[in-house]
Amino acid sequence: MADSKPIRILYMEDDHGLALLFRKKLKPLGYDIEIAPNGSEGIELVRSNEYDILIVDFNMPGYNGLEVIRILSTEEKLLPTIMLTAAGSEEVAVEALKWGAADYVAKGPGYLDRLPIVIKQTLVHHNLMLEKVAAEQALFESEATNRALLRAMPDYILQLNGEGRILSANPSTQGEFHLPQSIEGKNLTDIYPPEKAEELQRLGQIALRTQKIQHFEFSLEKNDSRFFYEHRIANCEDDRILLVIRDITRRVEMEQEKEWLLQEFQDSLAKIKTLNGLIPICASCKKVRDDKGYWNRIEEYIQNHSQAEFSHGVCPACMEELYPEHMSKNKKR
Repeated sequence: MADSKPIRILYMEDDHGLALLFRKKLKPLGYDIEIAPNGSEGIELVRSNEYDILIVDFNMPGYNGLEVIRILSTEEKLLPTIMLTAAGSEEVAVEALKWGAADYVAKGPGYLDRLPIVIKQTLVHHNLMLEKVAAEQALFESEATNRALLRAMPDYILQLNGEGRILSANPSTQGEFHLPQSIEGKNLTDIYPPEKAEELQRLGQIALRTQKIQHFEFSLEKNDSRFFYEHRIANCEDDRILLVIRDITRRVEMEQEKEWLLQEFQDSLAKIKTLNGLIPICASCKKVRDDKGYWNRIEEYIQNHSQAEFSHGVCPACMEELYPEHMSKNKKR
């Protein structure tokens, strides 16, 4: 055989001579053959060992071949099985097939020559079935993963035909979309305002023609609130359009709040006046020259260029100079 590990066959046969002939015929082909003289021992061997194929004679003491197949099938331990029947026992063969046998061979002239062909066909069919089951399981797991990913996405996904009719929908559990519960079969014009539906259809045709993703954002007012949506339109197979809708209301609100805070900060900065750099001041009268070349009293200049305000009074030295008679009266007291 091509494989390094030989194919293990369990042959249930109460006729010792036929069992030896079977082993002599098939052993040169590379098969590893074990003989069970009756159904009871054969069932125990299946329960405790691993075999690749089971060949069962119908007429055996204890359990006959059909009973063996029923028991193993009920226990879900039935291997790829070939039933050996007497010539003319088609009813037994049909019953064996119903319980899960892969094939049957009628004992008669030359049946040992036919067995290797039937064994090979049975093993090939079994391997193909295993591959099919594995492929279906992988596909199921892949689809389950995709479904989980779609459920986790914050997007509402629609598949459309070229005319804008909705073929399938994958609703999102996140966001406020305000779309009908069942929208398959509807047109975009049934769920969007006319001008929005027309623009989405136009972008869908561009996506089909250019194979490039199109973007479209707009807002809708619902229940005295405004909602914002981002739409991505992509070409899908078979001239279909994939429309991915995301609720971006929170994002837009945060951006608007950020802009408002920034504007408020800039307005606050504009109200703050500071003095810096060289200020030209008269050494005699202490007036200050402004940017336009005019000379201002120092308190006017400071008030115009800062948040400071002045209250006027007269210091003691100036009182002595300006009002000496008043100051002398105060000293005499």
